[in-house]
Amino acid sequence: MRTPAKTYPDKICPVCGATFNRARYGKKLEAAKRYLMRRTCSQACANTKEAVTKDTLHWRARKHKAEACSECGTTERLHVHHEDRDRRMATNPFAAAKHGASSLQPSTVMSA
Repeated sequence: MRTPAKTYPDKICPVCGATFNRARYGKKLEAAKRYLMRRTCSQACANTKEAVTKDTLHWRARKHKAEACSECGTTERLHVHHEDRDRRMATNPFAAAKHGASSLQPSTVMSA
């Protein structure tokens, strides 16, 4: 005859606010020691970060990077900066070796 499993108090997930207890894997309960160490209700909540670092933003921005320089069409040593340094604006890819600091300057409007 098996002894009944020890009951533990419910925990509240600090990320989503859900209450959780020992998980079941098929017919087996999660190990008590593992449950006591766990802080979140799921792996998805455990992977959530409150503060996003600059490196994370750079990693996410890679999918928006253009294939070629917007001024000369080269595909080597590309840098990407926001137009007029406004982060809400679209990005402007340029070749650092050829255009350097000139591409970082805000665009000027020429009057005719």
